[in-house]
Amino acid sequence: MAEGKTAGKPRNALDMIIAAVANTNDCVVETDNETDFAEIKVLNPARG
Repeated sequence: MAEGKTAGKPRNALDMIIAAVANTNDCVVETDNETDFAEIKVLNPARG
């Protein structure tokens, strides 16, 4: 979270927990909030 805040892109604490769990377990996160999950595998249902 500190890196995001320093870069001017603060992230939600709950999103960071979801990202950490997904990254640790090699999971895909289904969300349309791709900016908070930049380094995680994301499936965006809004893109179709």
